Amino acid sequence: MIGVAKMGSSTKRVSSLALLILTTSIHAQTYIFGNFGLSGYSNKYSLTYTGTTTTNVISHNTKTGDASFGASGGIGHRLNFLPYYISLEAGTQTSPNQFEDNSKVTATTTDGTTALTVLSITEKFSNPIIAQIKLGYAMSKRMNVFIGGGIELAKFELAYEHLDFSRFATTSSTSTTTFTATYDKTQRLPRFVAGAEYAITPQITWFTTLTYLNKSSIAAVADTNLSTDTQELKFSRKQINGRIGVVYFI
Repeated sequence: MIGVAKMGSSTKRVSSLALLILTTSIHAQTYIFGNFGLSGYSNKYSLTYTGTTTTNVISHNTKTGDASFGASGGIGHRLNFLPYYISLEAGTQTSPNQFEDNSKVTATTTDGTTALTVLSITEKFSNPIIAQIKLGYAMSKRMNVFIGGGIELAKFELAYEHLDFSRFATTSSTSTTTFTATYDKTQRLPRFVAGAEYAITPQITWFTTLTYLNKSSIAAVADTNLSTDTQELKFSRKQINGRIGVVYFI
């Protein structure tokens, strides 16, 4: 009898929840949006070389990055079930500034030897395709806040080259051998977003948003000097976008 009573109580709770969902007013809206603001990214590279010559291991770390103004836009569909809403969005945005640099960095071996090596880095981004979902909460009749996540599909091209002195532990710029790592792939970057909206009219809403992206990858290695040697280039990319924009409900 106790088991029957508990089952009946659970059934009533489920029925009440279903009734609440069915009686909640759900309103669907389609909209277009556009925004602009600051985009900044940072790439960190970590090169490790393992060889069979007098130098066993050599490594150096390098950071690159840039900041620039960017813009994005797209289309979305919102389901309102006050005080909450769910939005599905698709769009694109401008790519960050391309980065090219030729400089000298210090590399260190396991025996403590250090030397300068010429480093050349070229990074090229393509405009991404974006898909994301947002969950919002109405704090008032005009003010909403939201959080969400999604994915960016964007091609990233990398040419990373340095003068390879690793086989000559006591020399650096006298060596003409070079090491080249290349990367040319469409990355899937997870993105996390948070922001707020303020309605100006029933059709126009201002919004501000902050987006964070993070991705780690390994570049393909092109090294034909010694087949017994291995060189690996790991890099991680972080990007933050701060934007303000307008939503127009169709």
